[in-house]
Amino acid sequence: MAITLKMSAEVVFARVAPGVVTLGSFILVGRYLDAADYGFFSTTLATIALITLVFTGPIRYSVVPRRAKYEVVGEEVAFERGALSLLLFAVIILGCLGLVLWFVNIVEMAWLVLIVSSALFGGWLPVLRARQQFWRYGFTALTNAIATIFCIYLFVSVNPTPLSALWSYGIGNALGFFVGWVACGVPLPGRVGRSQLGVMLGLGSSLTLSNLSENGLFLGARYVVLWLGSSEFLGLFTYVIDLAQRSVGVIINILAFAVVPQAYKKTIFEGARAMYAFLNKAVLKGVFFSLAILFAIFLLDALGWLGLLLGREIPMSFFFPISIAVITNRLKKMAIDPVAVDLRLHAVIPLAYLVTTPFAIGSIAWLAKLGLEKEIVLAYTFSYVCVAAITGAVICRKKSKGSALW
Repeated sequence: MAITLKMSAEVVFARVAPGVVTLGSFILVGRYLDAADYGFFSTTLATIALITLVFTGPIRYSVVPRRAKYEVVGEEVAFERGALSLLLFAVIILGCLGLVLWFVNIVEMAWLVLIVSSALFGGWLPVLRARQQFWRYGFTALTNAIATIFCIYLFVSVNPTPLSALWSYGIGNALGFFVGWVACGVPLPGRVGRSQLGVMLGLGSSLTLSNLSENGLFLGARYVVLWLGSSEFLGLFTYVIDLAQRSVGVIINILAFAVVPQAYKKTIFEGARAMYAFLNKAVLKGVFFSLAILFAIFLLDALGWLGLLLGREIPMSFFFPISIAVITNRLKKMAIDPVAVDLRLHAVIPLAYLVTTPFAIGSIAWLAKLGLEKEIVLAYTFSYVCVAAITGAVICRKKSKGSALW
């Protein structure tokens, strides 16, 4: 019991506290920027996340599922040092490309700083998660969140522009990486073994392709609205997505933070059956608490308090379906994708997005041209439900062919 309480406290500190501060930073930016500027800021942030994912995704997505196997044979330190070497190599390439684009005036310096700092912070933080050192992870994430919100007060309040907001996030990510690196014991880059490189290029690249495919839907929808819709609707659309991710989706994030590394360990030490039972319990908890938060937000809106808190009104007819999309996508990442990895069905994760995204983007483009904003939100939600259904169907078919897995 004491161990369970200690672990729960660690997870709460690691995810809840940084999540609350991060939610506050987005609300604060939303208060300072008007709808059109917020839409540009949020879309730029998502674009930079996609750019860094291309270069660092194979590293960050292979650390959690594969470090456990290296730990079994006592090679986890060498694995982490090799991961740091690969991360720094990817960041150097990113930095050089960014400098060229900055030199020819294609991007601003804020873009370059944010790209490099996001790559470092996002690429290194999974090491603490894979170690399950939740206090250190929490301190690192909280430092990043507090530094970001401090910079928002410092820069955006004085000069409320998307560029100053991007500077704030860039500085916060840079400090977050430094704290995370120190929290890991200030490791130095090490030799990258052939087996580790194979893991990064194999499993890591597969999961990166999956997330790139998801970004094709997530970011593609934003750009379609930007090109064919109004800037005001883009601001509202992106704001509701950001709010749903950091409110309704936060509980599943908290659960996934601890559940996914434990699930991979369970399948190694206890077998696939234990992993599936463990994930099923996590899904039930995630659905219950996410819907509870969704109900609480509806209650705040009915009482007239939500608009006062956010500094702007948001239609619940937008927020509800987008929240369902967020819940569906987060549950998929927490429970369906790890099973696909365990069954060596890596390809189905990106394939589900690749099949769905063209139809989703085409539908959103057509609806945007007609000015049907509510229908755009529904199409966006339905696309995430389709992705989860396709992935789950392939997994169920695989399981039915090998009943021993049950």
